[in-house]
Amino acid sequence: MKGLYLESIGQPPRLHPSLPEPRLRAGGVIVRMRAVPVLSYTKEVLSGKLGYLFPTPLIPGNAGVGVVESVADDVFGLVPGQWVAVDPRITAHDNAKPDQADWVLIGLTASTPASQRLQALWAQGSYAEKALLPAECLTPLDALAALPPARLALLSRIAIPYGGLVRGDLRPGQTVAINGATGVFGSSAVVAALALGAARVLAVGRDAHALGALAALDPARVVPCPLGSGPVVEQAARLRAAAGPWGVDLYFDMLGRADDPDPILAGLGALRHRGTAVLMGGVRIPIPLSYAEIMHRELTIIGNFMYPRGALRELVALAAARVLNLDAFATATFPLEDFAAAFDRAETAKGLESVALLM
Repeated sequence: MKGLYLESIGQPPRLHPSLPEPRLRAGGVIVRMRAVPVLSYTKEVLSGKLGYLFPTPLIPGNAGVGVVESVADDVFGLVPGQWVAVDPRITAHDNAKPDQADWVLIGLTASTPASQRLQALWAQGSYAEKALLPAECLTPLDALAALPPARLALLSRIAIPYGGLVRGDLRPGQTVAINGATGVFGSSAVVAALALGAARVLAVGRDAHALGALAALDPARVVPCPLGSGPVVEQAARLRAAAGPWGVDLYFDMLGRADDPDPILAGLGALRHRGTAVLMGGVRIPIPLSYAEIMHRELTIIGNFMYPRGALRELVALAAARVLNLDAFATATFPLEDFAAAFDRAETAKGLESVALLM
């Protein structure tokens, strides 16, 4: 079978014309891949720049959608010919460790050196014609099987901010401020928040054009909020004014690489009394939080990574009900043979743009 092949970290990946086909084993499903999303930082991962933990040689690629080809004897809920979406995250199945911090994103990284034992069981990713995947990581797409594969592949992208919004308990009728809204995952958070029934979505970012595109999704509910300058209290006041009389119920932070904590502090400052903040971006700088302010305003601050296992199933239901707008995205597709061009394109994608490899 054809597939992308990384011989070792630091070497460029190449298209291998005759990789060994995966062999079915307990708990597994062989999926004939149809479309796999390309992360914006794929080149940095495979070059070793980000320090991700993965074995080589490697078939990279995480998530995606495809068709079930065969299932192990102990798999009962999936059948050959069924379209499925891939959730790449797996954790250990025992109760020996109450803190399940060891996890793996198949075809991408392990969380710790200890979790590489788990990674070795499901080491190869989805940038190939076929992939062996754990049955637990697959969600049926029966309700959406008529959609193009590249459209279906968007589900794994939306699931990430969706998980944070659910963790923050966003409810219909509430107001959410999304910082980093012009990024790939931030824009997906806007789409997910609309699907969850947010009455008002403050799209916070620096790219005015991208903010305008987000506002066009639902002018009655999406309010573009360009990041301004000035003291934190003034930035927070502008967000509160945009939120209206009920204030910001949830501050959702999906900022990438930030060198200034002020936009984050402004988002926290915009929260109503007993509001909630969810931190889910890639910020690595210290954030100076006020203990007294958090206590007296009774704020809840949550860190979140990824999404619960049922998230893809819920998104499928929302999309089938035409509540989740998959048409909001513009997807550039490339055949597997043009993976290098796809990686380059993904590196520059922003806002509602996406990139997928087609098998």
